[in-house]
Amino acid sequence: MYNKVEYKFVPKLVPTWGWFSAREKEAQIHLLYGRMDTAQYLKLLGEMSNSRPSLQVFRFVHDHHPEHSARIVKQWIRDNIYIDVLPWPKNFGFVMPMENIWSDVVLKLKGTSVSSTEELWNVVNCTFRQLCSDPSYLNNLCDGIPSKLKSIVEKNSLM
Repeated sequence: MYNKVEYKFVPKLVPTWGWFSAREKEAQIHLLYGRMDTAQYLKLLGEMSNSRPSLQVFRFVHDHHPEHSARIVKQWIRDNIYIDVLPWPKNFGFVMPMENIWSDVVLKLKGTSVSSTEELWNVVNCTFRQLCSDPSYLNNLCDGIPSKLKSIVEKNSLM
């Protein structure tokens, strides 16, 4: 979700939710209305799964936000045979490809001047889509996970 307050050059917040598939070279971004909650998350998961024509399993990585671990969400995922949630340790969000996309969006926004939330949404949406339209960009994000995890393990073993 793009709502990081520490980026001082972004004048307003635009809460968003996005996903991508490097394998299928597909990505989507959605504007959220208010804070993400369980009902909104279930709606987005339903739209995401209904928009995908293939019956291949879609692997998800959750970043441990409360709406991801709600009982009703876990049940919905169990009932949906095409979604598989991969285990992911807490406090490792910075390794997640989606978080890297958000960081890249924010970097590209640096110096951008917008005058309204709608204009900011348009710029964020356009930047996200531009980044995710490059299949090599998405593949590199996913291919980089093992080396990032290895460096974390090595760093922690030296401590």
